[in-house]
Amino acid sequence: MEIVHLQSSDEVIFDVELSIAKRSGLIKTMIEHLGEDNLNEYLPLSKIKSNTLEMVIEFAMYHKDSPIPDNVKEVEMTEWDENFLKVDMQTLVDLINAANFLEMKDLLGLACTKMRSYLIGSPENIHIPFSI
Repeated sequence: MEIVHLQSSDEVIFDVELSIAKRSGLIKTMIEHLGEDNLNEYLPLSKIKSNTLEMVIEFAMYHKDSPIPDNVKEVEMTEWDENFLKVDMQTLVDLINAANFLEMKDLLGLACTKMRSYLIGSPENIHIPFSI
């Protein structure tokens, strides 16, 4: 089992199975450019804090056997995904930004769907997650 070392913006290192890390289009491209023989180096993910990266890894591990979608509209939310995305608004925004940066269409699609559910409906529905 090959391991890749991911470094968050706050310099926390995560050791992740290569196959799981490659669910990210960005990481897959980084590894292709580095070569799989150079996986002992840290891959810096300067836009993602450790708490968010930990969640992204949890998501990727859960979905490791799921096909990677071609676009964000092909993703269907499972009960696990719904529970995973029961987070505060800032965490959801951080997940959306991380998924976009990492080119993870499945997480991006699901997190955007969750955000959309906050924004649909009356102004009363919008003020709660945004604390306004």
